Amino acid sequence: LEKVIPATVAVDNGSGVLIRSDGLILTAAHVLVRSEGLAQVTLPDGRRQQADILGVDLESDTALVKLIGRGPWPAIPLADFLNQGDLSDNPNDRSVAKLQNDSIDSWCLAIGYPSAFTRGKPGVARLGRILNHQHDHLLNTDCTLMGGDSGGPLVNLSGELIAIHTAIRSELSQNYHRSIVQVQSAWEISGDVSGRIRKQNAIHYRNTVGKQDHGQIFGLSELSDPLGHPNVSIGLNAETDGSRVRVRRVVGASPAFNSGLQTEDVILKLGEQPIQSFNQFQHTLLNLRGRQSVDMVVNRYGRLIRLRLDLRKITWSDDQGNLNWKIQPSNSVMVLPDSSSDPSNQTLELKASDVGTQPAVDGWSDAINELGRPYTASVVEIFGRHQRVALGTVISVDGLIVTKHSLLEPIVEVELSDQRRLPAQLVRFDVTTDLALLKIQADSLDLSPINLKQAPKVLPAQGKLMLAIHPTGQATRIGMVITSDHQLNVPPSASKGKFIWGVDFQPDADQQFFQTDSSTGYYRGLRVTRVKPRFLGESCNLLQGDLVTAVNGQSMQTIKDFESLTANLAAGQPIELSIVRGQRAMQLNVVAQSSWTRSAHDLWGGGAFSNRRFGLGHVVIHDIPINPNQQGGLLIDIDGNLIGINLARSLRTATIAIPFARLVEFLETE
Repeated sequence: LEKVIPATVAVDNGSGVLIRSDGLILTAAHVLVRSEGLAQVTLPDGRRQQADILGVDLESDTALVKLIGRGPWPAIPLADFLNQGDLSDNPNDRSVAKLQNDSIDSWCLAIGYPSAFTRGKPGVARLGRILNHQHDHLLNTDCTLMGGDSGGPLVNLSGELIAIHTAIRSELSQNYHRSIVQVQSAWEISGDVSGRIRKQNAIHYRNTVGKQDHGQIFGLSELSDPLGHPNVSIGLNAETDGSRVRVRRVVGASPAFNSGLQTEDVILKLGEQPIQSFNQFQHTLLNLRGRQSVDMVVNRYGRLIRLRLDLRKITWSDDQGNLNWKIQPSNSVMVLPDSSSDPSNQTLELKASDVGTQPAVDGWSDAINELGRPYTASVVEIFGRHQRVALGTVISVDGLIVTKHSLLEPIVEVELSDQRRLPAQLVRFDVTTDLALLKIQADSLDLSPINLKQAPKVLPAQGKLMLAIHPTGQATRIGMVITSDHQLNVPPSASKGKFIWGVDFQPDADQQFFQTDSSTGYYRGLRVTRVKPRFLGESCNLLQGDLVTAVNGQSMQTIKDFESLTANLAAGQPIELSIVRGQRAMQLNVVAQSSWTRSAHDLWGGGAFSNRRFGLGHVVIHDIPINPNQQGGLLIDIDGNLIGINLARSLRTATIAIPFARLVEFLETE
């Protein structure tokens, strides 16, 4: 990282890498969307420099720009295998063979400037392995990429450049990088700073820019596919979330937009076919070619809605996967469709739950599990009414357990390593950190608490290897600290949630008589006509027939009043509902739990994300993809030092942990 970070720069809205000391930068063609003029380059120290655009190559999705200004500039070397053969004459020579044979399962590092991180600081690094090769020129890794990473470097552990980032699919294991082998076949780049730079093949884009339509050339929609698989574009981004297909983005004026599809809709059925994955959705759509329209059934916040998709407005691909219905470029990582059903494209297909730098070969898995084994007894599972909601970390022999507060239901149980389940009581919580302290009856229990006095006071540096501990001891995960920053660059509004109560109300026209131990009176409010399972209303024990009269002490009489009083609550914040049940006035208490709010940072898949994931203050940011219901567990470094408590799956590229120094502050606050 010490070699690579200084040479990784932000180029316009994407990333790039310095490959020569005179300021020559390699980036992705779709970052620039033009072949001449100037590009804006932001260096890791915050300086901004202009760069001449030397040219772009559409076939390889690569471009070269050159900094205007005096060097020398920090640069990283190209991988050694590039000099083993005449790449321009034969792209299948021994250099390609060496790349294929030597790099599968090799560790690698991806560096760039994903959109949720601050430019003008050192780039964000992610650890992973090369999983497979596509068509000799496209490397597939589990280094998680997102928008803003395009054009950034993929390097081996010697710090040599082996590829640049170009595209992703929604699964965490589907991150694609353009091999330097293909870059060398497209460009002649002399290592000498005085050497020439020229295109080796195809027509220079600079000579054809006036004859082409930019929207056609750079139509990098979520369904455009450089791998050459037939496909279809309707103008939506969607992701497979468990066995559901959730819409992430709808492009304006597209067939999807005209059908009435909205962000966060869950697609349940296309025609008569139930839909359980985005891949299935695409193949079902392809089979409908020739029809005029098809009905879709979607779930929109608990309501089933039927929509009609006009198939006459859809553009179908030809056998080469070329689409003529396109959207304008976003200057970020391309989003490709889910993997084809063709078995040749599933060489090392991994489930999202299995990836994230989880080693597959050469004994690493056993070694990592062994490193984490001394700590597994300190991590427990926490269950709500229906399922596991979180992990927890034992911090004392008398039964104190720390976990993520906004995941908790009113009644929770703790499952120990011997699979005994014990009821737990909430001792206290903190909205700022989203930490909660639970207590179980520890008599006759042999608990294994962590020793907080052993936690280092200095936060780990970027690149430090991390382990996330699972109570089974067989799912310990490895990753690393990805940035020297300790906060994500997201707006404050992103920490707000959208709360799904799952309750049907109707205004009550009549006054409701009530009585308490000390008084009687009359109330107006909202009458509960239905409570749906697994939502916030059920969590706070609302019942059909209850009259809701106030939220956090503020009275209300209409549905609009209720929405107004709950709209600005943050996930993890306590809510008190005043109700009348029968003739008895009472209070119900619940912790605000949101469905995670989708934002521009979520357009690249990798979810589901935690309901409370932003606005948590000073944190450790790492790249281990921990599921939302596995937050609350222990994070240690490769040397066995206690680092923190995992608290949120925040982005495709990032999980955050509360450092132990802040945990100690929480425990010492009465």
